[in-house]
Amino acid sequence: MNGFNKLKKNIHKQSTSGLAFITGIVLVCTLISILGISNVRLVFAQLESNIWTEPVNVSHSGSTSDPRIVIDDLGTLHVVWLDGFTGTTHASLVDREWTAPRSFTAPFVDIVPQFVSDDSGYIHAFWIETDLSLMYSRIQASSFGNQNAWSAATQLDLEVIKFSVEVGSENQLHVAYVRNVDVNREAGIYYINSFSEGVGWNQPVLLYSSNYLRLSDPATANVQVTSNAVGDSEQVYVAWDERQRKRIYLIGSSDSGATWGGPQEIDQPNISNPQVQPQNIRIASNDNGLVLFWEDGNRDEFSCRFYSQTSQDQGITWSNRNAVEIGVLGCLDDSQMDLLDDGNALFIGRIQNQITFLAWNGATWSEAQPQTGLSRFTNQDTLTPLTLGCINLSLAKNILYLVGCDQGGSGDIWMSIYSLEATDKWFNTQMDWNTPALIQQSTAGISFPSVIVDLVGNDHVLWSELEVNPDNSVTSRLGYAVKNGSGWSQPIFVSRSLEGNTAHVDSIIDVDGNLLAAWSGGEFGDIYFIEADAQRANNLNEWSLPALISLEKSLATSPVIQVDQDGVVYIAFGIAVNEERGVYFSKFDRGNQELEGPSLVYDASLEGYEIVSDVSFTRDAQGNLFISWIQKPVEPDVVAGGDLYFIISYDNGLTWSAAEKFGYDNVVWSHLAVQDDQTVHLFYQEIARVGFYGLKHMYSMDRGISWSTPTDVLSHIGESPGYFIPVLDHNAGLHLLRAYTEERSDRIIVQELGWKDQDWEFESDASFPIYDNGEIIGIDGWAAGDKIVLVYAVKEQQYITAPANYFLYSTERRLEISSTTSAPTPEGSPTDQLPEAPTAPVTTQSTEAGSSQNETPTPVPSSDLAEVLMPELTSTATAQPGGSRLPGFFGDYGVGLAIGGAVTAIVGIVVWMRRRNLGRGK
Repeated sequence: MNGFNKLKKNIHKQSTSGLAFITGIVLVCTLISILGISNVRLVFAQLESNIWTEPVNVSHSGSTSDPRIVIDDLGTLHVVWLDGFTGTTHASLVDREWTAPRSFTAPFVDIVPQFVSDDSGYIHAFWIETDLSLMYSRIQASSFGNQNAWSAATQLDLEVIKFSVEVGSENQLHVAYVRNVDVNREAGIYYINSFSEGVGWNQPVLLYSSNYLRLSDPATANVQVTSNAVGDSEQVYVAWDERQRKRIYLIGSSDSGATWGGPQEIDQPNISNPQVQPQNIRIASNDNGLVLFWEDGNRDEFSCRFYSQTSQDQGITWSNRNAVEIGVLGCLDDSQMDLLDDGNALFIGRIQNQITFLAWNGATWSEAQPQTGLSRFTNQDTLTPLTLGCINLSLAKNILYLVGCDQGGSGDIWMSIYSLEATDKWFNTQMDWNTPALIQQSTAGISFPSVIVDLVGNDHVLWSELEVNPDNSVTSRLGYAVKNGSGWSQPIFVSRSLEGNTAHVDSIIDVDGNLLAAWSGGEFGDIYFIEADAQRANNLNEWSLPALISLEKSLATSPVIQVDQDGVVYIAFGIAVNEERGVYFSKFDRGNQELEGPSLVYDASLEGYEIVSDVSFTRDAQGNLFISWIQKPVEPDVVAGGDLYFIISYDNGLTWSAAEKFGYDNVVWSHLAVQDDQTVHLFYQEIARVGFYGLKHMYSMDRGISWSTPTDVLSHIGESPGYFIPVLDHNAGLHLLRAYTEERSDRIIVQELGWKDQDWEFESDASFPIYDNGEIIGIDGWAAGDKIVLVYAVKEQQYITAPANYFLYSTERRLEISSTTSAPTPEGSPTDQLPEAPTAPVTTQSTEAGSSQNETPTPVPSSDLAEVLMPELTSTATAQPGGSRLPGFFGDYGVGLAIGGAVTAIVGIVVWMRRRNLGRGK
């Protein structure tokens, strides 16, 4: 006897003075009835969202297997399973109680079919006989317990090893299946349908033929069908695996299966990733478009990767595939895609009986929801843990029903229920970093990512990618992809192949929406410039031919690109070695295609340094230019840093100050950023001890004349090494992003600090999976509008002699932009009176060495830089482009009605208790 009947029995035991209490209960139930809650929904109306109910024993028999669920149009629940003694057996939930299990034999014997129900009161059964015949029968849902009410079995086709069924919007029956025998007809993917609720069937249609499918078997074959009404037409889609060729496909029909387009390859091996093994494709279709989900099984069974792809135009165009984290380690044993009442797609995956959920809202995947609670149930009869296997799930009205066999002792069929009312909470609506999206995967090297956000919020990323040619020679090229509302586009390569490595990629977008990029590449490290309209940059023909910026064959390195309001491009770079080594500067007027320079702004040979590296360059809105770089001697077989230098131009690059050598040695990386168009920030990493790189920060409020004392940034976030990038948002807020691979872990850690009130504050962090001894090899970041974006490159290698795999990912989070941002005021900096505008040019000259290496200096105004005349520190520039209550369970009216009913019930209880107490003399 269930809980409802127990409650009813206890009520009847009470005196007639309990009528008020009964009245309250009746009122509540009446409210539920008025709101149209179904029979099943009434039983589970008190389900707590996102928690599994305590399982109920449905079979009470032992020796069970292969359970299936079907829910008819009235909401009645039926469970069918195999009993080891009586064969096919079923039980139904009628009037809130389970019927006694009963075996039946018609028209399928010792088989549990796949059931689907329609809106006309029919339950349809499909199954494969031992001779591989695909069979069909139907029954009125109200007669489900009557084995003689099934229609005669109809043979739909022969030699079928796997099938999928969908009920369309007008109760059409769509069936897709795999034949692996080419007798009389080819082996392939077939489709058949019925427009008469199963009374008559059209002839099978061959969608795709392949002799390789003759090698398919029921265990590995996969085919999926889905449909969606679009206007007056029914869109039907079929997806399948062809594992023998390592491919997955999709085909579509826009007229309810009458005609079909051609098959589309969704994923397959390619020169960048020859080991890919796409499989287990799943598909869902709704008003938000199409979404595909599959796994890459080219790895061992414990480390599959998962991907998705979407289309918003009925499969004509597709987003780039995105990596999806499902929250459980391993490869799928089974999975399915269903639609929720709100139109979101629900993915259910099962890995070694561990179930996980994800939801798709048309734009992004939710966070994974691993269902660990299923492993904590106890058989209250035997007091032993329940171990559920042979799991089958069915979704109806946002309630998920699960049946499974207890493999741990009882051998019974058990059911548990899960309410999906609160899937919106699964999505990342807070200020958290979202699940990384895959941009590119390659067996060749991916490095030097550069990301930028355009004026309408699209993300653009460029990167260097090595290319292995048929003759095994190695060249490099510049990759590009864009992310809009559909996700990342398929990558294209916007530069010709160059011998050697394409390196140090940098990009920016100008006020007219043009995407500009510079990089060093080729055998001799030349600096190139290239551009395209950002809104059409996914078209290879929109890109200009690369223009040479550096001296030819000069071994140039580290180009950094800036642009002003007039579209003039500024590029600073270094020449690493030889007589020409030093820091160079070029201006490129795109209007008249004139190139000024490159001009030498610092001659490293005069200082006796052998190497110039890691040039950083930034510009403020008044045209002031700031460059830093590292100089070091050649020390073979020794990883060592160098000295940090800095120069300024206050006249748009016409003249430059003498180089300022900060007294810090062992510097391996530096980066400049300008905040509020007047505060210059300098970050640098130095070798603090063997195997450890510290991170220091200093800033200048007077455009480089005086500097704050360097502070240790890592004291805020721990001493693990990693990659860093400073990012400025549109409100002049400064963020420092850091990404690193956690030691002895399979995780990537992303951390973020914000600069507030002259100090760094922790803002956010995230942790993402990494595989096969993976490590980060490069990052870049950007902020625009209300979001901050991070891209990172990863190298993975199972063991030393195995080929490496390279991946490029992006992740982002929302920014809460405040109305004002306080500006830092460094101690001792001159703020009372500022110099007048410059009246004479400043020539480039060297400076003497700084303070002792064993001391930590406190910078003061340099005698050279203090003499430079500056304009007033008044910022008149605009921001640079790119840079800088849930509804109740019953709805609003329902909440009021439900509260009213609850109040009535409470009043009834109070009246009843008062009368009872008076009757007892209290």
